[in-house]
Amino acid sequence: MPAGISRPIRMRRALRRATATAHAKFELRYPQYAAALFDEHFLASRAADLLERYITSDDPPKSVELAAAWAEQIHMREGTKAALVSELAPVASKFLFMFETEPMGREWNGQMATEAPKLS
Repeated sequence: MPAGISRPIRMRRALRRATATAHAKFELRYPQYAAALFDEHFLASRAADLLERYITSDDPPKSVELAAAWAEQIHMREGTKAALVSELAPVASKFLFMFETEPMGREWNGQMATEAPKLS
């Protein structure tokens, strides 16, 4: 990358690339979930702040947080939504694993995750 681009910009670009690549793999493997609003729009809007925690804090998102953001897109009663979040958390975990194992290059703290995210 050009030397004039700041580290935060490089990190955000790496984050967007990793998100797009992970989503493409996720969509191929789980098209039913991509069709159920776990799509590029969701990742760029409701999930964006969660995924940005990979570059802004030491507290990456948990699958239940991503599932809750996904469920927020669907307007329903709170009790029903809580059950849906429980159902969606394992799916969100699959995406986070794909995301975390994407090679980020040097922009991504020089590291690559090698283990599955913790389910919580």
